[in-house]
Amino acid sequence: MGEDDVYFYTSGHWLVGADARAKARYAFGVAHGIVRGVYKIDSWFPSEQEGEERRWGFRGSSAPAMAHFIGTSVRRFNLEGKQNPYSKYLSGIPAPEDT
Repeated sequence: MGEDDVYFYTSGHWLVGADARAKARYAFGVAHGIVRGVYKIDSWFPSEQEGEERRWGFRGSSAPAMAHFIGTSVRRFNLEGKQNPYSKYLSGIPAPEDT
């Protein structure tokens, strides 16, 4: 899967409330427990996919300041057994100082 594909699948479509959207700054694209891409969230938009009206997608760009997470495991975040582990919201990952 190329970088464009990782972004496409990471950027939509999330079941996420207004409070979480307001606080979210970065999104991690994860496959098989490994971070494949990290993106700075610029804005959110309502999903246009039929049957997904409660979901949101985001527009963003790669986050070079967070690139050190690419290739690392998410095991330390205890995502196993979650119904939708890819939509777990993490607080505690320090943001780079440039934000």
